[in-house]
Amino acid sequence: MSVDDMNVLLFKKIRSKSIKSIVTKKSIDYTNHGAIYVVYGRDSLPIHTEWDEKIKVGDSILKPKDSLKIMIKSNSGVSVLDYEQNKEEILTTNF
Repeated sequence: MSVDDMNVLLFKKIRSKSIKSIVTKKSIDYTNHGAIYVVYGRDSLPIHTEWDEKIKVGDSILKPKDSLKIMIKSNSGVSVLDYEQNKEEILTTNF
């Protein structure tokens, strides 16, 4: 499967989610090439490695359905992170 095909599957899964929650933990899946996830409520999202420092446990995470942008609200401000701007890093679709 090509990188583009994998991104199509990933983006479809992410777009289907509506999120309004708090990040409860971050997790690394060493069995899946060290994939990093943020865990919120009873669900999780894979994140890009460069986002790891921008998202902390206790931050608010917001994402409207049909969007590929997540908003992270923390004590230090608001960050908008866009999955479409980071297509070169292959993320897992196993979440």
